[in-house]
Amino acid sequence: MAPVIGEAAPNLFIAAGHVFGNAAGPMTGRLITQLLLGEEPDVDLDECRFDRPLQAMSGEPTRW
Repeated sequence: MAPVIGEAAPNLFIAAGHVFGNAAGPMTGRLITQLLLGEEPDVDLDECRFDRPLQAMSGEPTRW
């Protein structure tokens, strides 16, 4: 499962759920900085959106 990286609500930025924190930390820091500055992130963060549909154990799509 992908981590959550992005703006969950106005001025509320989240960077959580990293499995490999030490390896992902520097890039996540860069992405969050870009978001805070209003810049376009270096990578597409669609799969890391807070409001993305998640796959439940039953196979049915669900939300956080």
